[in-house]
Amino acid sequence: MNSVICFVVFTYIGSSTSYALSTPSLILGLLLGIIMPLLSNILPIQRALTKTLRDSLDLYHRVVNEVSVQFMRLEELGVTPGTTLFAIMLIVIGFGAYYLAPMAFLTENMRLFMYLLTAVLIILIVGMTFFINLVQPYFETVLANIILFPFRKDIPLIPIVLKNLHGHRRRNNKTALMFTLAISFLVFASAGIQMQSTTIIDNIRAGVASDLTITTAPQNKNGIRENDLRAFLVEFQAKHPNSIASFSFFTLPTRVFPKVVDVKISPGSGYPQKNIVKLIGIDKNYLHSVISRLYHPGPYEEAVKDYPLLPNGLRDGIHALYSHEGMSEEAEARFDRTNLTSNRRLKSDDSLKSFSPPADEIRLVLPTGVMQELSMDTSTPVMLHVGKTKFRARVRHFAGKIPGFIFSNYRQVTFALRALVPNEDYIKILHAMWRELTPLGINDPDVIDYLRSVPPSRDGLPKEQMVMRYGEGMTNQLRNTLKDSLRNFINSDNTFILELQEMIEAVNVALFVINVFSIVITVISLTLSFFVLLVSFSANVSENSWEFGVLRAVGLNKLQMVKVYVYESLALMMSAGILGFIVGIFSCSIMT
Repeated sequence: MNSVICFVVFTYIGSSTSYALSTPSLILGLLLGIIMPLLSNILPIQRALTKTLRDSLDLYHRVVNEVSVQFMRLEELGVTPGTTLFAIMLIVIGFGAYYLAPMAFLTENMRLFMYLLTAVLIILIVGMTFFINLVQPYFETVLANIILFPFRKDIPLIPIVLKNLHGHRRRNNKTALMFTLAISFLVFASAGIQMQSTTIIDNIRAGVASDLTITTAPQNKNGIRENDLRAFLVEFQAKHPNSIASFSFFTLPTRVFPKVVDVKISPGSGYPQKNIVKLIGIDKNYLHSVISRLYHPGPYEEAVKDYPLLPNGLRDGIHALYSHEGMSEEAEARFDRTNLTSNRRLKSDDSLKSFSPPADEIRLVLPTGVMQELSMDTSTPVMLHVGKTKFRARVRHFAGKIPGFIFSNYRQVTFALRALVPNEDYIKILHAMWRELTPLGINDPDVIDYLRSVPPSRDGLPKEQMVMRYGEGMTNQLRNTLKDSLRNFINSDNTFILELQEMIEAVNVALFVINVFSIVITVISLTLSFFVLLVSFSANVSENSWEFGVLRAVGLNKLQMVKVYVYESLALMMSAGILGFIVGIFSCSIMT
């Protein structure tokens, strides 16, 4: 069976494996398949041949020594349909957990993985419902006492209500289980939809990063029209004061330029190994132009003292990229202050000459996840490898999250590592690439043709994105006017305007439809549950009509008899509803 499953899995993922049996498996197969059956036949035959003729003709002992066979139903051995169903369910869960889930992960089949996750959650809810149903009788007793406590005249009815709950427990348990399961699924679905709604809106905020964003598609290598946009926005601010709080730009990564190489980063020691990093030039006021509450700062370089504060009270880590504090002293010193490479004079290796002088130190902002993966902090010397040229670098700030960029506290961020640099350092690295790859440097024809195709910008660099924060004076009419005016500066199908409020409103409309659908399903489910309850209580009344005679005999009037059944149903349904709500909320909390 395992070989068949291995064959299916390895065939699906396009891998290969050997199905040859090992020596221990061959020996075990021979022992179990050949030798043991032979022994089981030879031993009884030899034992029979050792008997004398008298022993063979002794009918009494022959009957006593015979083996009798008795046929029994599986139910008598404890194998009931419920046990069989439970065993099959465990087999399916095990198969999904040990075969399908790893296969979906290895093949990056996220649809299958999500199906398996959904199935596990459904089984979790069902299992928790069955488990919590064990405490329902005790909870019913507590609720019955609580319900009757405010009604002093009906307190004598408590023993009768509890007796009814105990007498009808076999039927009521099934009804309560169905109602608990329905409530738990409804709560889980409603809470899940609400959670997904919040997650979608938060992801939109994180993706757009500001109130209004103009961005380009990855295939656009020329960028947006920075100078034209700056001139228009300055004019718009002058006409409509307090309408725009701030706006900012950042560059395309260095890989879009011709005649460039991958930039790699490592600690100054060169170990751990170098990781490819995408450098992005960023404006000084970037964090003032995005949603500052989405900014999660990490360690700051303490040499910088003049950190400005953001609207949420956090220090602006991007500002440190444009600060020279803590760098002047090292600029006057030679590179190898610790003299760790003092034997370089004994060698003819000139590789150290490719290091940039201290004044060319590159300032960086990196994700916090890099700290553990590359063993660095704000005091660690950092090296940027641009081909054969090596730049000294200094990490001014680590951040767990910066709106608009893939920053994270997890070390996996190094697989798509991005580093933010000031525009002036970005230009230094570009010139180093061109000097290394072409003898003409920036005068290379390919480089000149590309730079001519780039829309005019303040520093000559192509810009990938512009972000903007609205001011207090921005109205809906001004928003629409601004968006319509900005469309005049978009002359490519690969450039888009993303307006946060407009996107959230569109998503809210879709989520409203989903919520209405959820409400309709909830009403239908509760209606069906009501009829199930009605049938159950009607059966209780019709099958136990003799109880009415007993209750009348002990002195209860018609109103008290009705109250007994009403209190019983309230205790049953309230306990089932509360327990179902607990299961639904607990399942949602596990999922989050």
